[in-house]
Amino acid sequence: MVRKITISFIVMFVFVLCLFFTINKQLKSIGQEIIRISDISIPGLMIVSDINQNVSNLRREQFAVILYNNSGIEKKNTSLSKIDGYYSNIDSLILKYSKIVDGNDDKYAYNELKKSWLTYKNKCDDFDNYINSNNIKLAGDILEHSYNNFIDMDAKVNNLYKVNVGYTQKNNKKVSSEISSAFYVSIISFSILAILFIIINIILNRQIINPLTLINNLLEEISKGNLTYKFDRTDIANDEFGKLADISLLMKDNLLNLIEEIRVLVLQLNSSVDDVSSVAQQSSTGMQEQQNQVILIATAMEQMRVTVAEVAHNTEKSSSSASDINNNVKQGISDSSLTISEIEKASIEINRAEGIVSLLEKGINKY
Repeated sequence: MVRKITISFIVMFVFVLCLFFTINKQLKSIGQEIIRISDISIPGLMIVSDINQNVSNLRREQFAVILYNNSGIEKKNTSLSKIDGYYSNIDSLILKYSKIVDGNDDKYAYNELKKSWLTYKNKCDDFDNYINSNNIKLAGDILEHSYNNFIDMDAKVNNLYKVNVGYTQKNNKKVSSEISSAFYVSIISFSILAILFIIINIILNRQIINPLTLINNLLEEISKGNLTYKFDRTDIANDEFGKLADISLLMKDNLLNLIEEIRVLVLQLNSSVDDVSSVAQQSSTGMQEQQNQVILIATAMEQMRVTVAEVAHNTEKSSSSASDINNNVKQGISDSSLTISEIEKASIEINRAEGIVSLLEKGINKY
């Protein structure tokens, strides 16, 4: 059982770990594309847009300085300062863009723009000098002759902008694809995880919940005193729960046997109690008779006590009169001796009288 549960959780852990690494890989890919968009594509578009803006402002200010030539030296100097600033900005922007060039198309478009800018810049090198020397005609000729270069540079800027837009759209599509892929992988993974949870839940129910329910029902019936309750032992595998079920069933059978033995002993005890009750009844009758005899003996002993008391009293009286009797006896002995002698004399006389009576009887019989 422990091995099955451990394997189930290991499978879940491995699956979740794989899911984590898969999603993490996709998130990293999405993050890289977003970084590419935020660090390269969007800055590239902004730089190209700024280049285009500065180029347009430069061309417009070059025409404007010609018109300002008759409006005063201050406006002309201000316009020339702006032109120098636009040159400087465009150089800085082109240099800045070189650091984020990405891909062959981007590199080609950048080189073309840089080449076109250097060509335009070379053709307009003397423009400021002609303006400062009030040579408006030659300055105008420079602008006229550099028009095609300006158009070419504008096309190169637009081409570089399109390349950046294409890269941005490509990166957006890739990010969207990665997000969609991550979304579908997540759905599939979580679906598999849910199915895995359901399978593990079914396994755990069969291996843990169902056996525990059967054992719990058995113990509840035992607690209610129903020791005849049974369930199909084959519903529980031969694992820890199977051992617990076997122990519970053995305990139930032992309790049943113990109760049967107690019942037999109770019947024997009842029989012994009946015998003891009969003997006790007989003993009670004998004890009652003994008690009556003891009462009679006690009564007799009381009578004997009274008699002994009377005898003791009479003995005391007899003791007082014994001496008198002794004296009387002595006197009686003396008198008896005299009486005996008299009796002897009387006996002789009686014998004589008997002889006379006998003679008289014989005389009477003759007549």
